[in-house]
Amino acid sequence: MPREINAAGEAGARHIAVFRRLIALGLVGGRMDVIDEVVLPDLIDHQDYGPGFPPGREGVKALTAALLTALPDMQSEIQEIIAAGNETWARVRSTGTFKGPYLGIPPTGKPIDIILVESIRWSEDDRIAEHWGVADRFGLLIEMGLIAPQYVPTWSPAVAGPMYMPLSGVGS
Repeated sequence: MPREINAAGEAGARHIAVFRRLIALGLVGGRMDVIDEVVLPDLIDHQDYGPGFPPGREGVKALTAALLTALPDMQSEIQEIIAAGNETWARVRSTGTFKGPYLGIPPTGKPIDIILVESIRWSEDDRIAEHWGVADRFGLLIEMGLIAPQYVPTWSPAVAGPMYMPLSGVGS
């Protein structure tokens, strides 16, 4: 069961529900109408999706289409979500199989398992106005087969699995 903390009352409950809907129906389900509904057209997005992605809501839609082409079996699980004031933070684990091209990279058929940390600022009408996202891109490159694992420290989450990093041996 994912951990959920709501310190924003009714607004926080609405924000959490909207975020869950965006992940399940919009990003994983490919429903662009849901993205249109919950993301402002002039979204301020601080996450760099890569070359060729437009700004704002259209960038989110383009990223969604690209991800669902590359990972047609993609699943995402919200592992932790916190709402406070008009902001929401979430840790999301996404998995899938690299079966289609992504950013000009041909598919490798390898499984992908990546952690993302998302931070959202909401508009007064409970739509996403601003977004910060951090993905384990290094781990993604390893899992896609683009970086050889022998160049990765054994304590790396990309080698050991998501969210795992032992305290002993780090830096030794």
